[in-house]
Amino acid sequence: MNLFEQRETQKAVSRGLVSGIFIMGGMGAVMAPQAHAQAAKGVLPENLATQGARLNGIVMVTAGALFAAGALGKWPAYVLAATLVPVTAVGHRFWEKEGQARRGELIQVVKNMALLGAVLYVAGEK
Repeated sequence: MNLFEQRETQKAVSRGLVSGIFIMGGMGAVMAPQAHAQAAKGVLPENLATQGARLNGIVMVTAGALFAAGALGKWPAYVLAATLVPVTAVGHRFWEKEGQARRGELIQVVKNMALLGAVLYVAGEK
C-alpha cells in the first residue's frame, strides 16, 4: 500500500469512527425527542424544544452518514460542527449545576468540543 492509499484508508476509518456518535445520538433524538427536549427546558418553549430535538436528530443522522461515506466534500463536517455548538450550549449548561451534576455536564461539554475538533480536523485533511 503506497502512502496515498494509506492516508485515504486512515481518513475513511476516522470518518467512520467519528460519525458513529452523531448517527447514534441523532437516532435517539428522532425516536425520543422529549428526552432530548428536557435538556432545553427553561431555554426554549416545550413544543419548540421537542420539534428542534427531532429536527436536530434528523440533521445529525443525515450529516453523520454523509460524513462517514465521505460524500459531498466538507459540507457534512461543517453541518455537524454547526450543530454541536448550540446543542452543547443549550443541552449541557454546567454553570447551572453543582457537584457531580456539574461535573457530568462539563464532561459532556469537553467531549463535544473534542468531537468538534475531530470533525474539523478530518474535514481539513486534503
